[in-house]
Amino acid sequence: MKRMVQTIVVSNRKGGTGKTTLSVNLAAEFAAAGSRVLLVDLDSQNHCAVGLGMKAAKGAPTAHDLFRDANATMDSAVLATAYPYLSLVPADPLFEHGSGLRDRGLLARALTKPAITDAFDLVILDTPPSLDILLINALNAAHGVIVPSVPLPFHSKG
Repeated sequence: MKRMVQTIVVSNRKGGTGKTTLSVNLAAEFAAAGSRVLLVDLDSQNHCAVGLGMKAAKGAPTAHDLFRDANATMDSAVLATAYPYLSLVPADPLFEHGSGLRDRGLLARALTKPAITDAFDLVILDTPPSLDILLINALNAAHGVIVPSVPLPFHSKG
């Protein structure tokens, strides 16, 4: 029987709602509890790496390579972090949102490869605040979705 890794997507199409902060902190907490966690940054701002105090080498594989090259693999972009049980697939700050391969199941398939399923218990996907192929792929790969929001009134009287 094929092992299934649970995948949680953190998403909101509005920017500034705390998606990345929540993604990094959830990943760190699950890893601290002993789960083997893979944090995948799909937002080209690449702030998951910043939140973990990391910087990917120029030209190194990223999560966005999956959407550029049909032969790219997720495991080639996995980086160890300073935190036990927590790994990161960084984003590419030069990736143009809205571009890339149009395959809606690309990410889901990449996360079912043995290199991922044998190495991790949980995948957390940090998504960009956009409705594009990246978000659609993340939602197709999800077992659950968390939508952080900032409670604001629609208008204020004053």
